Formats: sequence, structure tokens, C-alpha cells
Amino acid sequence: MSYTVNGGAILTECVSLDGDTPADLMTAAGKTLVVALYVAETGGSTPSVTIEKFDGSMSCYLLKDAALQAGELIRLDILVNLKNGDILRATGSSGGSMDVWVSYMAADKTALGSPGWR
Repeated sequence: MSYTVNGGAILTECVSLDGDTPADLMTAAGKTLVVALYVAETGGSTPSVTIEKFDGSMSCYLLKDAALQAGELIRLDILVNLKNGDILRATGSSGGSMDVWVSYMAADKTALGSPGWR
């Protein structure tokens, strides 16, 4: 998949997961466009990972119990619009260690995204 991002700055956040405690990757401050997610297994085991968008009452899954091999990297090139207050959350499996990265662009006067972006 390829796409062009016009205007705005690409921002990146990372969380390290150890075990099965959920961790928030980011909370959207205004309209936000997620452009990529990366999950890197870092502990030498075979964990699974779930990544969800939570709007305060309902979860929508981007990955659900995706299995990783030791040292594996999962890359998702996606375009997902988030509304103000939406949370991206990651949860690993018990005994797993991994780093989860999200790249996103916050809406500003120059940012262009999909229909309904502004």
C-alpha cells in the first residue's frame, strides 16, 4: 500500500508491553489520522497482541490476538481516523514482551486526509 501525506507532521509514540496489562498508545486530541502501527517482539517468546480503538464505551479491533514469533515485527500500513478522545490501546499475552509503535498525524490547517477528515 502506498499513500501520500500532505501537510501536518507525522508524530510517533511507543509503549513497551510486558505481560497482559493493557497500555494506552495514544489518546487523540482532536481529529487524528493513524498511518502506521508496528509491533516488535522483544523477549524471545511467542506472544500475541491485540490493538484496539476505544471510544469510551466500545472497542473496535485493528488486531485481535495476532500471534508473533520470537523477534518478529508486524507492520500495519493503515489509515484510521480517530475522533477527539479516542484511545488506541495495546494488550499483549501473559509472559510476552514487545514494543508497539504508532505513527499518526493530528489535523491542522494544512493537513489533508480522507473524506470527513475535517
